[in-house]
Amino acid sequence: GSGNGLFVSCTARCGGLWPVSGTTMSLAGGDGEFDVMPGVEMHPLRPLSTLGQRTNGDGGTTATDEGDDDRVALIPGSDGSGSSEEVDIEMPKTEMARTLGAVSGSMLCVGTMIGSGLFASPGAIVLHAKTAGMSLLAWAVAGSLAMLGAACYAELGTCLPRSGGEYTYIDRGYGPLFAFLFQWTMCLITKPVSLAIITVVCGQYAAKPFYDVDKDPPMWVEQLIAIIVICALTAVNSLSVSWATKLQNYFTGLKVIAVIMIALVGLVELFRTASKEGSPAYDNLHHGFSGNGTTSVGEFGMAVVAGLWSYDGWNNLNLVVDELHDPIRNLPRAVFSGLSLVIVLYIFANISYFSVLRLDQIADFEKGSPVDGFATVFGEASMGLAGRIILPVCIAVSSIGAANGTAFTGGRLMYVSAQDGNFPRIFATLYGTKTKTPMPALVAQATIASIMVLSGSFETLLSYFSVAAWIFYFMSVSSLLIMRWREPRLTRPWRVWLPVPIIFCLVAMGLVISLFVQEPVESSISFACMAAGLPAYWFKTRYLGQRYVVPQSQVPD
Repeated sequence: GSGNGLFVSCTARCGGLWPVSGTTMSLAGGDGEFDVMPGVEMHPLRPLSTLGQRTNGDGGTTATDEGDDDRVALIPGSDGSGSSEEVDIEMPKTEMARTLGAVSGSMLCVGTMIGSGLFASPGAIVLHAKTAGMSLLAWAVAGSLAMLGAACYAELGTCLPRSGGEYTYIDRGYGPLFAFLFQWTMCLITKPVSLAIITVVCGQYAAKPFYDVDKDPPMWVEQLIAIIVICALTAVNSLSVSWATKLQNYFTGLKVIAVIMIALVGLVELFRTASKEGSPAYDNLHHGFSGNGTTSVGEFGMAVVAGLWSYDGWNNLNLVVDELHDPIRNLPRAVFSGLSLVIVLYIFANISYFSVLRLDQIADFEKGSPVDGFATVFGEASMGLAGRIILPVCIAVSSIGAANGTAFTGGRLMYVSAQDGNFPRIFATLYGTKTKTPMPALVAQATIASIMVLSGSFETLLSYFSVAAWIFYFMSVSSLLIMRWREPRLTRPWRVWLPVPIIFCLVAMGLVISLFVQEPVESSISFACMAAGLPAYWFKTRYLGQRYVVPQSQVPD
């Protein structure tokens, strides 16, 4: 220093590289350079505009920010010097373009929710709920829980308007260790597993029209189609955000049309056969809450968990807030409109299933397993040979749309994680001067998902997904409560009613406990995979010398 009593504590973002002890940095507009002293810890990739006020070891104020223009006002240190000055620090920034509007955001939510779940979850729900009435109730409860979570995420996303979703919220509430575990689990397990499951279901139904109705396609055919879909979607998302969002909008529109068609066909069958004794519509309507035994609380919880897989995606828009136009206004609008549409479509689609199929055609109660491909049976029973071909194609298209949304958001999550130093910095690289897509992160995600596709164990992976996802949903929403207590002055453009996050947290914890009780082996393995991130975090902080720091919100407190 120049001996004037000023102590500079700053952070620089220099193309993804972190200054280390002993290096020299220049201050633009200054008259010299300064050395990074040995033992001084430089924080990787933390925006300067979030520095806020700092204190030195003697309790004196040393530096603060004056807005978001990267100019830092230096305030006299503890020696009482009255001088002060301003310097400019040049920090090359990489920011993704804001290409998502309210409609595109809503379509992203709808597209990621309506996918393979609508054609895979009904069997598991009927198996656990045992009756048509309890199954519909499970769908409604799952949708209501997703709506509560969306309301909480609307507050989190508007008061912390930064891509990263749960990663940002958990760090703010619980600190860097748990935020790292979330990133570890989501980037390496949950997001790739979700992408693998969706594309394998796509492969199953895309191959269905080429095989007899009572013969399943070979596994290698399903896996090949799944990997081709993963590679194609990764290429589209890597080349252009605009292409990816247009693809999402088109496929979402087709999916909504397909679900509406299913709902209308079923409703016509309901009105036509509801009064005919012995028909599926008559039996399911008049014996809606009886017929296959009593549903326990634990079994109903498992039915709700199966339904929540179909609704999963209600939180995905929070992962790409940096690419959303006017997020404070458009985030709540997009999430609530998209989720409301999905809830209505799901309820009517399941009424259609129960109007055409008997319960034992959806779930095999003797074997204790869902009936694979029941949607193909529904198509043939309601629309004949044409339905046997059209419906599997619709399911494949629906799965591609959901997979595209999952790939889009999952790549952004790994990008944000690498930005903050928790993954190699190559994954924080944006591709293209105009498109600015996180291609390395997208390719890494596609590689992991393809490996999981080849494992062929997506049914078990689905159980792993639910445990990990709902533990972190609980932690994210409970972070909202922690922030309400710790940071009451934080600007909250959208403020949810306090009982909502409390109810969500209680239900989420109950679902996690239910999973451990009903499926202890799968739940324990999932928890062990999450805990495997602890050695990685210890190694990173111990040997790599990188402090994990999440950029705080730029909304002033």
